[in-house]
Amino acid sequence: MSQLSIPRVPCPFSPSRTFVDERRLNTHLVKKHPSHLIGGNQSSTDNEPIRLIKEKLIDAKSNCQVLNRIPKGARFSVADKLCSVIRNCVQSNSVQAWSDLLLFSYMVLCTDQKKKNNLTTKIKQNVSRFVMPTTTLSSRPREIPLSKRVEAKVEAFDLKGAVRILSSSDTVAPHDANTICALQEKHPAADQDLILPDLPPDDMMVLVVDEKSVMKAILSFPNGSAGGLDGLKPQFLKDLTSFSAGEAGRRVLTAITDLCNFILSGYHIPTNPYPYFYWLF
Repeated sequence: MSQLSIPRVPCPFSPSRTFVDERRLNTHLVKKHPSHLIGGNQSSTDNEPIRLIKEKLIDAKSNCQVLNRIPKGARFSVADKLCSVIRNCVQSNSVQAWSDLLLFSYMVLCTDQKKKNNLTTKIKQNVSRFVMPTTTLSSRPREIPLSKRVEAKVEAFDLKGAVRILSSSDTVAPHDANTICALQEKHPAADQDLILPDLPPDDMMVLVVDEKSVMKAILSFPNGSAGGLDGLKPQFLKDLTSFSAGEAGRRVLTAITDLCNFILSGYHIPTNPYPYFYWLF
């Protein structure tokens, strides 16, 4: 039986170079023809969705306050929704699917804790609506009382963190221009010239993880660990894969494992946001 010939994707600027898929072509374009990408090969419309994701993430990180723990009564619903969002990422591999995943914490677990609403009910409502919240925090930073900071650490089972706060003499730097300048000196702006790693060979064996190793990695995070730009705290994954999440918890662990293998395979990063993949993840 003759072997099927898989068509390769040619480079529009050097037709003699061909690639097994668009992802590898895109990496070649970013590394070898960056001026063409900026000048017109990738239109502003192509990059608009990912720019919007970046703007939403930055805005949400500044203005949305997510919970420290997921209420037990809402864990099944949240786990079921997260499982659906991850499955959509793996199956459709679209910019919208990745956007839903990156903004998941802000759409589901962001709530105004000053209001006396039932948190479980509120989180379930967020799952049903699944839209970005409209509530924002005050633009003027406020000092959180010591008792509240200690209470938050205890609620997250971070007893070491609570003791550290109680015994520390550190103070918060003033919110002024001098502090901003000092931070900018310590953390200069990232280089605009994105240098992506070389692609692995086509026949390279890729790392594959199983549910047991993923669960071990989730549980390895210390209590009270902070989340990233996407607001997804490790404690959320602990809550959603715990016994209290029921069958949905087992499904979401399987989905997370599939997502890890999906990314580790190296062939499935969305073509459109690929130049920003390392920035986002």
